[in-house]
Amino acid sequence: MKIKLLICTLIVGTALISGCAPGSKLSAEEIVTKAVSADKNPVSYESKGSMRVYEKGKLVEDSTFTQAFDRANGRSRIENTSAGDHSIVVNDGKQIIMYQPEKKTAMVMETPTEAGMSVMSAKDQMLKVLDLTRKTHTIENEGSEKIAGRDTYHIKLVPNKKGTIIGAMEIWIDKKTWIDLKSISESGDSKIETEITEFNDAPKFSNANFRLQLPSDVKMLPSGPTAKKVTLPDAVKALEKPFYYWNNKNLELESIELDELKGSLNRNEVALNYTKNGTPYVSLSIFPTPKDNQEITDDSGLIETKPVKVHGQKGQYETDIRFIFWDEDGLRYSLQLVHPDLKLDEALKLAEQLQLTPKE
Repeated sequence: MKIKLLICTLIVGTALISGCAPGSKLSAEEIVTKAVSADKNPVSYESKGSMRVYEKGKLVEDSTFTQAFDRANGRSRIENTSAGDHSIVVNDGKQIIMYQPEKKTAMVMETPTEAGMSVMSAKDQMLKVLDLTRKTHTIENEGSEKIAGRDTYHIKLVPNKKGTIIGAMEIWIDKKTWIDLKSISESGDSKIETEITEFNDAPKFSNANFRLQLPSDVKMLPSGPTAKKVTLPDAVKALEKPFYYWNNKNLELESIELDELKGSLNRNEVALNYTKNGTPYVSLSIFPTPKDNQEITDDSGLIETKPVKVHGQKGQYETDIRFIFWDEDGLRYSLQLVHPDLKLDEALKLAEQLQLTPKE
């Protein structure tokens, strides 16, 4: 899901340095603004730390990690170690390798075009959280503290109402790099504590840091999509009923994909991908409405939404990710506005042209 990140601008350099100078007092909001804005100048770094996960006050996971992020060349390496488990994820700028030595399994995939950004650092994750909680939480400045021998701003994020997905949080942000060196987050009965104990913001990397040679006996796991291409009659059969789709000269049905999901979801999901003038335009996903008939709502405040009327039904448009959702005749529809120039009102008009699949 794509979430808006950069919502403010900042002139860096002397202005940033003076803002962090000893004796200067920043409000909690100013700290968050500077931290989010600092992502425009990503920092290469290497670190070591630990993470503890608690459920109902009981420690359920205790792990250590090392991280290396070479932002200039879009490379990264993350290693996590816990009881009986060790995982390594390496992005060399061209491909991502995920390797679990104890299980002797690995997965290889191409790096997305956003060079090196597919494996998120702790800073990337923290920036997302800070930006998402600015409207849902009250931010408090708890002063300055030392973490890993470095000066940090200590801030608290207190939810404005109960039941939010992101609960109370504490974050210690490095004053120089604006990277979070420690965090404590709560959500329901869960609590996660992460702390960096060693931090270097002037690393000297070589190609060897981002090289991973897999052993000959490793089992390669599939990395491609699990969905398979099917025909329209196959899709109708998979959903066990006719569904709405486009069949007109303005849109070309490029492909139909069927994903047979197992586990807790246990459902068939069909995706129809359309192009216009040879360019990806919209994608329509369809699956049975959940048995609990859970309404399409988002009360967390994390995603900006607005109610819409789509194909004569009550629906919801999620502006951050450009999806329209609605339920109709026992099926849930998810319309993705793929083309960047496609506007909401245009998509809603397009939805009025939907028609039922033909009877066999």
